Amino acid sequence: MTRLPGLTLLALLAGCASSPAVHYYRLTDDTASATAPAAAVVGNILVTVRLPDYLNDRHIVYQSDDVTIEAARHSLWAEAPEQAIPRRLSAELGQRLPRYGWTTPLAAGSSSGPTLLVVFDQFNGRFDGRAVLSGHWLLRDGRQTTPARQPFRIEVVQRGDGYPALVRALNQGLAELAGEISQKLPAPAFKPS
Repeated sequence: MTRLPGLTLLALLAGCASSPAVHYYRLTDDTASATAPAAAVVGNILVTVRLPDYLNDRHIVYQSDDVTIEAARHSLWAEAPEQAIPRRLSAELGQRLPRYGWTTPLAAGSSSGPTLLVVFDQFNGRFDGRAVLSGHWLLRDGRQTTPARQPFRIEVVQRGDGYPALVRALNQGLAELAGEISQKLPAPAFKPS
């Protein structure tokens, strides 16, 4: 008989316990909404991104020590990184290089024009309070020459703790990456319409 009240109390406590809330984060569009006049646009460039499988997941990734990568259980991306990152980069590049139209795979449909391919090795937080973005980018525009890979590595110090600060730092890192690309991007060869 003494077991029944104990089991009842345990069942009540288990019912009161709740799982942690799931939080969703997105990369923000901090760029101004001003766009270049249509007549000033020389041609469209498609922005595409490749990520390793562990980064192209809804779970925000964090490097907890020199060799351990962890995926957050309750802090998720609101949209897939392979969609969010090109959207964010194209907005930033549109502000820096308005003479080109910048588009993403979702908005473009099929595109035969130049493609800016950005390949990420890292797009994550790190145990020392930094957001790390690394990889390379290249412009494919149909020329016969092999496109030159441009490596990048950007580290942004988080301002504050937690996943909101990490997402803001990753967002700032994408703005810095767009700045680097806009300075080094060769003039693309557009096919005549």
